Amino acid sequence: MKKCVISLALVLAIATGLTACNTGAAESSGASSASATKATSITTSEPDTTPDPTTATSATESESDKDTDTGSSDETTEDPASFTESEPPYSDSKADPTGPEDTSGSGPDTGATDSSSDGSTDPSTPSDDGSGDDGSAVKVHWDVYEESKPLVPVVHRLREERIDDFIPSSDYGQVMPFCASHGEKQYEDDVEYSERFGFIDAKGRLICDGVFCSYTVLEKGYIVNKTVPSTSGGTENWCSGYISKDGSFYTGTLYDDTSVDDDDLYLIRYASDTLTYKVLNMTSGKLSEERTLKINGIRESRESEEYFYYDYIKIVENRYIICVGESLTVSGVCDGMTGKMVDFPIDKEDWHRATLYENTLYDYRYDFDDDSKTSGFLYAASGELLYEPKVVDRVSENSILVVLPDSLVMLDKNGKLLSTIPTNSIAPFEEIRNSNNYLLFCTKEGLQIYDTEFKYLRTISEVKTTNYALIYDYHNLKADSYVRPYDIDGNYFPFIINIRTGEKIDIGDAFDCSIVSGTSNLMLEFGTGYDKRSFKIIGAKDGSVLYEGEMPSSSYTDYLFDEAKSLSYMFIIDYDKHTTQILDMSSMQLMFDGEIPSGFYYINGVYDGAVLCSNSKKETCLIDRDGKIAFLYYPMTFED
Repeated sequence: MKKCVISLALVLAIATGLTACNTGAAESSGASSASATKATSITTSEPDTTPDPTTATSATESESDKDTDTGSSDETTEDPASFTESEPPYSDSKADPTGPEDTSGSGPDTGATDSSSDGSTDPSTPSDDGSGDDGSAVKVHWDVYEESKPLVPVVHRLREERIDDFIPSSDYGQVMPFCASHGEKQYEDDVEYSERFGFIDAKGRLICDGVFCSYTVLEKGYIVNKTVPSTSGGTENWCSGYISKDGSFYTGTLYDDTSVDDDDLYLIRYASDTLTYKVLNMTSGKLSEERTLKINGIRESRESEEYFYYDYIKIVENRYIICVGESLTVSGVCDGMTGKMVDFPIDKEDWHRATLYENTLYDYRYDFDDDSKTSGFLYAASGELLYEPKVVDRVSENSILVVLPDSLVMLDKNGKLLSTIPTNSIAPFEEIRNSNNYLLFCTKEGLQIYDTEFKYLRTISEVKTTNYALIYDYHNLKADSYVRPYDIDGNYFPFIINIRTGEKIDIGDAFDCSIVSGTSNLMLEFGTGYDKRSFKIIGAKDGSVLYEGEMPSSSYTDYLFDEAKSLSYMFIIDYDKHTTQILDMSSMQLMFDGEIPSGFYYINGVYDGAVLCSNSKKETCLIDRDGKIAFLYYPMTFED
């Protein structure tokens, strides 16, 4: 059975073609890696060596692969420019594994590049120390960034010996994946890319070597995967497990498959004609008793001419096993009580039309010759026909909107009825949209707003039919939503309207408006094209300006959430000048203003002000909240 790596995370790719660190250990086609060992720190003062439960959050996800681990044992420190695959780029000096050694005044040269014409770094370049009352502002130490040589790896290990599996502990604070090795195998008509990942903790300590072939980021942890040799000598076996974000809980890679349903993680093992599973609640950490379902039907179908393809399974109501393929298409449902496939009135060759809507199946049949004959069928996993609607839509994580000729129906994720409303109780509408648990009916009188229980809230008269843009935060569904009206020629009005309250907020001639992730504040962008741009962040309550600044034409902006303090940060990355600004969206203080070394422009996460970043070669760098490099790792490259 092919396994699925479900993407829920958040990889933030900042730009392509950026300058990467010239280590000699990685070529432009990929990054190199070795088993991590200790190296000398390049900090300018003795850091605190006590375990600190704070760090950056990685949001990187890998594709699955089936290559063996390529990590090697610890070696002696060498010049990074001379590293080869047989000479791992790390030292294994007998430093304290709980923290970096003090090498103030004697550390090697480093390799961040200044944008001046002669390529040298001006040590007088100003840096913003921030002025956060909590003392967490990043202070950039410009004296440790010089151009003459590449940066030396900074790796401090939890243990001197190689760590071949994750060891759970309550003192990590936060754990983050990093790429330990990277390579490719050339086949006749294709290239297979493979990677291995390990983990670091809040202090930048390497707590697990590169033993995982892939991982998936969830809100509260990581699904991790390994490949192990088959006992029968055939294809390698796939093993999966779960690690909590704080690293205190690890299931071990004891399972054949995983499946996610809201806050529950299904940990699955397969046998010849059964599957067994436990359900882990990722909030409470509680693990259910093991249950068994029959899968004879799946086995029979896969071994016969009626073989069907699927990426992963979803278990519904502790009974039905839904086989899900690409783009949420459903290729079959097995009744775990009988082990037989559920009989749906869908032709076998047309199974690819059926789409998974939460835990229900929607079969949409479009008639290209006569649109009036187009039809839809919504089924429960049991095979029961629920409705025959032409429109089905998700309204929230746990509800489904069904539009019928004479009524609107709200269902829970399993197809159970929640509420209904006659269509004639609403003004004639041209379409329905939903945003943050609100229903928006586009009518000639204006935009009518209802909640998901069909309770009428208000009408926004400025919006006629469909002339508006929705503004809402993808990362925080509890934030307010807004509509921005525009006229028949597509010209936007100089205000937006809060869907929940109906209040207007003046945004003037801003050409773009977005909600700051994790807050209700608004980000406005001004200017003509990309030649000269500026921005303002205004409060949603009164429209007051909270922060403003310039946005160079070569800049990119995005938001990340700091899980340690539940704060949102805004990144302004100028990839021409090689500078990065990080703005705390709650205090509106500049937490970081300087050069992230060696082209590490892929910002993977923030944790208590520390920044985890990487580059196009999959090299990893953790900059702590004092502006020092706590972890710098060059993965080994291997080729067929």
